[in-house]
Order: sequence, then structure tokens, then C-alpha cells
Amino acid sequence: MYVPMTAAVAAERQLDVLANDLANVDTPGYKKVRTAFKSHLVARYGDGPAVKALVALDETRVDASPGAVEATGNPLDVALDPDHYLLVETPAGPALSRNGRLSIRADGTLTDSAGNPLRGAPMGQPFVPIRVAPDAGDLHIGDDGRIFQDGTEVASLAIVTARSLRPLGDGTYTATDAASATGSVLRSGFLEGSNVNPVRGMVRLVEATRSFELQQRVLRQFREIDAATQRIDG
Repeated sequence: MYVPMTAAVAAERQLDVLANDLANVDTPGYKKVRTAFKSHLVARYGDGPAVKALVALDETRVDASPGAVEATGNPLDVALDPDHYLLVETPAGPALSRNGRLSIRADGTLTDSAGNPLRGAPMGQPFVPIRVAPDAGDLHIGDDGRIFQDGTEVASLAIVTARSLRPLGDGTYTATDAASATGSVLRSGFLEGSNVNPVRGMVRLVEATRSFELQQRVLRQFREIDAATQRIDG
């Protein structure tokens, strides 16, 4: 089912998506969002021909292509294999994230760089935060997500695979096909960047802005024509 929108609203929606992508160009693991729109005709009442052309939001899809991976040497940085995601706890509930820049709160809770606590339990299970001893020694995260402190395993990251992604904001996602992942799925001491190309994103943003301004002018002209027609008919 399509959601009818004017071309101006469609252009505004595209502007929002592009602006959000550019705002997250430095967010680790962020995935840009693609929008697709579809035009269709709306028939008049009765037997008259279709005379109105509207635009509908046809699809919003997350582009899950990988970003550039760089070595950081930080043991709390992790880069995940494609289609693999950390499970984090947000105010709205569990979510998927590829934000591998991890940090430790004063109480030992492990979080991503957005402050979302990492989950040690899969979706559908009660939230289990991952806590370590902040002053008990260096951490090491194995390639299977197990966390070691001073050589002793203390916790394990909840990691899932997913492809049917829906963005939730702040680089987090939900998915209908999320499934627990096992085996070697990440690299410690590496960090994946955003897959947003800032130059290309700016070009698309300028194009979308011009399109939006054009549609606004067209709408104003149609309103003026409608108002003039009503005065004549009256």
C-alpha cells in the first residue's frame, strides 16, 4: 500500500534522509538509507479520466554495504563481518548496531559510542547488561565476541546476523530476520567507518534541495490559479 504524498512532501522526505546520512558521516558503522518514490494517477469521482498525479513513498531501504575498516589498536574497538550486528539496549528496547567504538562507564557497563549498553543476551530475552571491573585489568575481545579481563572470560557480546533492516535512528536498526551468530565474526582493534560518501551526499543534498524549492514554487502557482478560478466562478 502506498502512502500518497505531493511531490513537495516527497522531496522533503528525501531531504530528511540525506541530511541524516550526512550528519552520521563520522558515526562508526553507520549505514546510509535509500528512498524510492513512485508516481501514480488518482482518478476523479465518477467515470472521468485520471487527472491527478501524486507521488508515493515506495520503499526505504538501508544500504548495508561495508564502510572502510581501519586499524586503531584500541582493544575496545571492534569491526564486525558484513551483515553482523551488535545488540544494544536503547530507551525503546533492543536494537541492532554496527557502532564498534565501545567504551566503559564508571560502573563498568560496556556501551557503544552513542551510550547504548551492550547486551549480553539475545533479542527476546530479558536485558542483561555487560559489566566489567573498570580497574581490574586490560580487556580483550575475542573474534567470537567473548570478553576477557586479565585472561579470564567475564562476558560475551550478543551478536546477530540480519539483512531486512529498518532504521531506528542514531545508527541503530531493527530487523525481522535477526538470528544469533556464532564463530569468528569480528576483529578487535579495528573500526568500521560510515559508508556515507560525504562529497556524493552533498551533491545529492543540493539536488534534492533544488527539487524541493521547485516543487514549492509549483504548489504556490497552483494555489494562485485555484484562487483565481474560484473568484471567476464566484
